[in-house]
Amino acid sequence: MIPKIVDTKFLNEKAAKAKTFIKKIKQILSLGEEEFSKNPMYSDRTKYYLVVLTDELEQIACHILEVYFQQKFNEKCLEKLASEEILDAKLSRSLYDLYKLKETLLKENMVYTPENMYHTVSDIISTLDKLLILELAQILKELKEKQPSLKVPVNFKKVNQHISTIKSNLLKLDTFLKYPEEEFLNTPMFIDRSRYFIVVITDSSLWICRHLLRKLGERKTDDCFYKLWEKNIIDKDTADLLGYFASNRELFANPTKNINLKEFYTKLKLSKDIYIKFIKSILKYVLEEIK
Repeated sequence: MIPKIVDTKFLNEKAAKAKTFIKKIKQILSLGEEEFSKNPMYSDRTKYYLVVLTDELEQIACHILEVYFQQKFNEKCLEKLASEEILDAKLSRSLYDLYKLKETLLKENMVYTPENMYHTVSDIISTLDKLLILELAQILKELKEKQPSLKVPVNFKKVNQHISTIKSNLLKLDTFLKYPEEEFLNTPMFIDRSRYFIVVITDSSLWICRHLLRKLGERKTDDCFYKLWEKNIIDKDTADLLGYFASNRELFANPTKNINLKEFYTKLKLSKDIYIKFIKSILKYVLEEIK
């Protein structure tokens, strides 16, 4: 896959939301311990803001870890980030404390006295308010410096999304292609679903192809795959098969239109290997263009 690249817009949006919840919690805490303790509404609101704050920070942590380690992270990212020597030690401790506090608050029958909550939350929020944005700005700078600089400025996020779409639909398509040809050709559902999946695959491969050509200065992207072949980015077999699906895209997308089923099945049987080769060729070209 293309290296995971830091998404500045995403991090800025999440950081802004986190900052908003930190501010709301600070406003409640500024009322003082006595007022906080005697009015249940304040502790309830604080619990809510803590949960949503932790959720926003969890998404930030997952993204940072994915870029830092170049692998997928789906859960317990805040805990993982806090355990790594990536952020300031004091901030890491507060993030870990926040993660554990949220877990405690969500447990049934787990009661935090208002006094305990006030002091625990005050310590965490004070540190987050002082260090979070500063540390995020620093880690963002470091990640940007480490990420590959490409001669062809492709949109990493979008390309990866379309690669994932191609791969997931190839897997779905493979479910039907495991059946013998005769059974496939005599099962309308297999044909209809296969037509749908190959159209989705075609759309994503066309997006990648056109996007790359535009980044290479091509204004016209007709016969997209053959232009990639002419540039020695993909081979002739790949251009031929992907060109076949692209030229028949509208036909396959219309379930009321008849198609040459034997030819369709034959081409589909070739599709998995060829599309995987297409993906590898695109990535190889992009990665070869690193400065």
